Amino acid sequence: MKGWLAALACFFSISFFVSCQKEVDEAIISTRPVHSSEGTILEAYILLDTTEQIGIDTFSVRKYYYDSQGRVNKITEKWFQRGTPVVSSFSEEVRSYTGNDSSPILTSTKTTLDNGVILTDTVFLSYYADYIVKKDSIRQYINSVLQSTSSFSYTKLDNVTYHISGSAYEVGNLIPTNEVTLKNYFVNGNLNSKYDSVYRQIATTTNYAITKLDCQYDASNNPFRNITLRYPDIGEGFGGYTKNNPTRWDKVYYTSTSAIPQNSSVSVVYTYNSYGYPITIDVSNSPTPFQTYLFYRN
Repeated sequence: MKGWLAALACFFSISFFVSCQKEVDEAIISTRPVHSSEGTILEAYILLDTTEQIGIDTFSVRKYYYDSQGRVNKITEKWFQRGTPVVSSFSEEVRSYTGNDSSPILTSTKTTLDNGVILTDTVFLSYYADYIVKKDSIRQYINSVLQSTSSFSYTKLDNVTYHISGSAYEVGNLIPTNEVTLKNYFVNGNLNSKYDSVYRQIATTTNYAITKLDCQYDASNNPFRNITLRYPDIGEGFGGYTKNNPTRWDKVYYTSTSAIPQNSSVSVVYTYNSYGYPITIDVSNSPTPFQTYLFYRN
């Protein structure tokens, strides 16, 4: 039920910076001294594999670009072959803005070069006045050949509840998609708890999942708050549009084929700059031994 939502969450972990700003030196980001970076505008997001030797421990480098109005208008990202300085894939996403404050519209196109294959995702988003996504339409291409399309609507039922409905097609075939009900409960600008369930089960779809999520936060600034694409389902990790940074989330996951719920918990530890923005992220219970460095400017 939630596969497409998870894919969107991954696809929209996004940010950008002005072309005249100072470049992050990729040659020194793997020296791993005590990391420091002052500023409030997120410039880059570096993922390091702490099991690799210094110098070949960079897993990915994401850079953020902004337009003259301070809006994210481009993101580039490199992924490296594990334990080497060789780039395995590269992506660039470009955003454009139309509409007005009460009815904003955003178009996002992401192109990825991966082992000689060109992958292109184009997303058309319309928003409510509070910048929560109201509707999306997505087209996916491989080497300029259309592979799939989808369109989903996020209808507000009340202050905490959304009804998600839509359809997806892959190479001309309809992909059955359950309709979902999301309930998000915010406290002081942070998602305190989230619950999703099947709003209406499509007859041809036999499997579905139900998720309950409870979150805790620090008291510091979330650098992604103003640049994250604001889907009603904001995801489960760092990078949502909450006011502060999640320090723990507890997840209970039910499926239509399992009577026993799956429980999982994740804790996050940060260090901060003098402006109160996180500059390092360490995640517990992670299957991969990664550490994240964040870089800023003013």
